[in-house]
Amino acid sequence: MTRWLLPFTLSMVSACSADEEAAMDCLGRRVPATASMTGSAQLTWQAPQARTDGSPLNALSGYWIYYGVEPDQLDCRIPVEDPSVTTWKVTELSPGEWYFAVVSVDGAGVESELSGVVSKRID
Repeated sequence: MTRWLLPFTLSMVSACSADEEAAMDCLGRRVPATASMTGSAQLTWQAPQARTDGSPLNALSGYWIYYGVEPDQLDCRIPVEDPSVTTWKVTELSPGEWYFAVVSVDGAGVESELSGVVSKRID
């Protein structure tokens, strides 16, 4: 299987306010009304330009953003179906530490290796 070079650089921004409704987070955990999902994280990355074997990457179809509350258990994911998009705001994050990584996806649905994992604390 051919893998891609992943020069991903992820960065975070501050939490934002939200209403006080009770909700479920992406992991299916109930979030009480007093600690609703109020956070967000802005991710940015650079699109890969070549596969790890040096061949051109000309069939990029998009990305998956993986995230979760443990760096080795990124159980939530968001599809980014436009390969020209290299920034995404993950919203509705409950308080706590969240971890994020990105993979690129080719036209056949083959995923690259995960980018480096970054984290953001939501208060």
